[in-house]
Amino acid sequence: MRVLKILLCAAAGLLLSVPAGASPSMPQGDAAFAARFGDGFFARYWAWNPDYAISQGYYATAGELRPFDARERAGYTHWLDAEITALKGFEPAQLSPRVRADQAILQNELESERWAITTLRGWAWNPSNYNVAEPIALLLNTPYAPLDERLRTLSRRLARVPAYYAAAQANVARPTREHTALAIEQNAGVAEVLGGEFEQRLGESTLPKAEIRLLRQRATAARAAAAGYIAFLKALDARQAVNGQARSFRLGAALYAPKFTYDIQSGDTAEALYQRALAEKARLHARMAAITDELWPRYFPDETPPAAPLEKIGRLIG
Repeated sequence: MRVLKILLCAAAGLLLSVPAGASPSMPQGDAAFAARFGDGFFARYWAWNPDYAISQGYYATAGELRPFDARERAGYTHWLDAEITALKGFEPAQLSPRVRADQAILQNELESERWAITTLRGWAWNPSNYNVAEPIALLLNTPYAPLDERLRTLSRRLARVPAYYAAAQANVARPTREHTALAIEQNAGVAEVLGGEFEQRLGESTLPKAEIRLLRQRATAARAAAAGYIAFLKALDARQAVNGQARSFRLGAALYAPKFTYDIQSGDTAEALYQRALAEKARLHARMAAITDELWPRYFPDETPPAAPLEKIGRLIG
């Protein structure tokens, strides 16, 4: 599971201000952008991100589960590059203000995903990125389609779980201990969601016995794969507790700076925003100290105020 923070996919088409099809009154640049980055774009995006699609209520790709191995990373990065190149092909001056904003937001988000894969590389040090429990629970409990159809979709997804966790184990190297503990705790949920709740749904279905038997076999294999991942992480964490080679959960300035730029999009660097905050803090403290000096004689007429400004302020407001 890649690091996903993409806001545009809160609902298919929510970000794009233009309709999927051109209208006679639509500027030519907007119409071209809508044709390239309307519904077709979201269909391509969901195909690469079926887990995230399920969480957003899009189920056309729900039966897919993509192990995030080296081949998948290369393919997805190549796709992101192609989409980013296409975005840059639209001259902002030829777009209306709303669509120009869509272009900028979308480009930032896709470039952020590419950076997360190639530079941040959380897929290697954050084991909690890998967890199949939530999509399974959503397929079992969300009545977007008849139960039998949802169970058949789940069956296709379950068949891919062992390969998914095999890729996860191959990816994880020198993880943070904090994310390792989180991954162990969260992946225990796989056994829970494929336990009584899963059996209850099977009992409510009208699937043929052969399909139910196959579902149970695949669920057993999926539980075993998740348990194997947990055992792998526990053993890895035990070694890192001894050898001290775990990665720090702190990103450090070199990674935090670009992450801040992608995430916040304020026009400021993290350092510039920090310095502004310090300056504002100093201004507010100075103002509070001045007010304290005005009020001190009223409340403490027989006391000399402390020399330290914060101590003086604290005495007054305490």
